[in-house]
Amino acid sequence: MKIDASADLTGAPLHRAGAKTAVIGARTVDAAKVSQQRARKRRINELMNENFRDVKIEIPPAYLKGGPKAGKTVNSRRILASRRTLANHLDDDQSATQKFLSMAARPSPYPSRPKCSICGYFSNAVCIRCGARYCSLACMNVHTETRCQR
Repeated sequence: MKIDASADLTGAPLHRAGAKTAVIGARTVDAAKVSQQRARKRRINELMNENFRDVKIEIPPAYLKGGPKAGKTVNSRRILASRRTLANHLDDDQSATQKFLSMAARPSPYPSRPKCSICGYFSNAVCIRCGARYCSLACMNVHTETRCQR
């Protein structure tokens, strides 16, 4: 005996509201689904027609004004009046670069942390054959396949 999951033991459909069907040739089409699809399409068309125009938002003129034009501020007039060339500016910059390179920091009081030779993350393990450091099994596999010296 075959049991239909859409009907109870009496043979009546479980959902009576959606039980309306229309027979088209040999196929049976659920009329509720068709009407829901029609309602969805109608609602989408209504929403599309509701906003058929592009929305224009006016920008206040106060926001359209840019900053002061070139040569209007005190600093820009001073720079333009100095008539310095690019080479002069680069010479000034070079002296600042030399100062930066000559600076030195004292060494760290802490020892440096060993890094993985594959990915650069902190490592705890060391290769037995060559002494290179690695952090995980994946890095160990890469090391043994490609980089191990011995």
